[in-house]
Amino acid sequence: MKPGALRHLVTLRSGATDAPLTPATWWCAIQETTGTTLMTGRFHPGITTQTRVEHKGRTYHVDTIANRDDADLELVLTCREVFD
Repeated sequence: MKPGALRHLVTLRSGATDAPLTPATWWCAIQETTGTTLMTGRFHPGITTQTRVEHKGRTYHVDTIANRDDADLELVLTCREVFD
């Protein structure tokens, strides 16, 4: 992962309680495709499939989490935008 690629600062919230995670912000790279958004960043132990990600007024639900090489260094999230 190239540090310069992590240029998007997002806010992480718990889907169950809507409380911010600790830490509440996460630097990531965002790649949008039709219907799906990939977010790649450093490992964050609080991110689960219940997490909501907020970026530029949009809210995303985490569908899948890939921990690259199970090394707890990098996460790849597959997300979809929430319209509620």
